[in-house]
Amino acid sequence: MIFLISELLPDVCAAALSEYGECVRLNGSAVLPMPVRYHPDMLAATVGSTVFVGADNEKTAQALSRMGIDCRMCAAKTGISYPYDAILNILDLGTHLFCREKSVCPETVGCAREAGRIIVPVAQGYTACSTATVGGGIITSDAGIYAAACKNGIDALLISPGGIDLPPYEYGFIGGACCETDDALIFFGDIKKHRDHGAISDFCRAHGKDCRSVGDFALTDFGGARRITK
Repeated sequence: MIFLISELLPDVCAAALSEYGECVRLNGSAVLPMPVRYHPDMLAATVGSTVFVGADNEKTAQALSRMGIDCRMCAAKTGISYPYDAILNILDLGTHLFCREKSVCPETVGCAREAGRIIVPVAQGYTACSTATVGGGIITSDAGIYAAACKNGIDALLISPGGIDLPPYEYGFIGGACCETDDALIFFGDIKKHRDHGAISDFCRAHGKDCRSVGDFALTDFGGARRITK
């Protein structure tokens, strides 16, 4: 397993993920606003073992390709503001792909269709940011993503917005504050500081995953981690 992580992810969090696979810190994008410049959910998209990056990120594409990863460049470049900053913000569940299709790189959706994914359209352009995956289920504070999941027979937990740091923004998102591994959902910070920590822990257990906090700081959005199975 390979985890694409933020250059700014604390070492203690990277060390926890390293127990399950190799961590690769991504170069940031000078185009994106500083708070999300190094966020993997803004810099790369994954469909199975295939990684997509924007046309402006050739350096990352070359580095990942040298590692033997199937990395492809989209025709579009990442933009500075929404929705052009969200061209890689897709959520691949293995059977379904959630995205705001008119915002994301068409290459990612095409790859998903070829792989037999069911495309689930949502209004939220920051789809990956807004959603944590847990053993085939999802956790989100976005009502539209939650409704789409339920409609498609995917177990989902709707949590309260907020409670996740991403300064200077008012708050961050659950998908950017954790990463799923083989046996756990690893949180970047203390999940017990979130108002819905009890429901989140119960949901993880119901899906066969431990709920693991790393660090004694508030839950923080570092852009999650893009997982690649080689």
